[in-house]
Amino acid sequence: APTAAPTVSIASVLAAAPPATCGSSIAGTTVGGSTSLPGGRSPERVYRFDYTAATPRPIVFETCDATYDTLIRVFNSSGIQQLAVNDDHLGGCGARGFLLSHVSVSPAANTAGTMYVSVEGFSTASGNFTLTTACGPTAAPTA
Repeated sequence: APTAAPTVSIASVLAAAPPATCGSSIAGTTVGGSTSLPGGRSPERVYRFDYTAATPRPIVFETCDATYDTLIRVFNSSGIQQLAVNDDHLGGCGARGFLLSHVSVSPAANTAGTMYVSVEGFSTASGNFTLTTACGPTAAPTA
C-alpha cells in the first residue's frame, strides 16, 4: 500500500510556495510532497500566483505534460477557500490525454490579489508534471 503523504501546516506551505506567472512553465514533481490544503489526499506541490488589475483574464493553469493522472485546485489567498478545481479535462490537453488537468479562473476585473495553485494527483497518484500558466483571452486549451 502507498505510504501516506506527510501533513504540514497550511501557513508553512503557503509561505514556501514558489511563484507562477503568466507565460511560465514550471517542471515539478509531487513525489515526496506533503498534503496540507483542505480536501487533499495525494501529495501536492503548491505555487503562488499574484495578479494585478492589469493581469489579463482568464488565467489558465494546466498540467498537460504530466506523467500521471493530475488534479489542479486553485485556492484563495488564505489557502482555505477553493476557487476552482479540475481532475480530468476530457480534451483540454488535446490528444495528450484525458486524465490531465486544465482549469480557468477569472478574478473580478480591476482587482489584485493572490491565488494558490495546488498540483496533486487523483486519489493518491503522484508523479512528474509541468505547470503551465497562460493569461488573457487567448489562453485556450493546449491542442
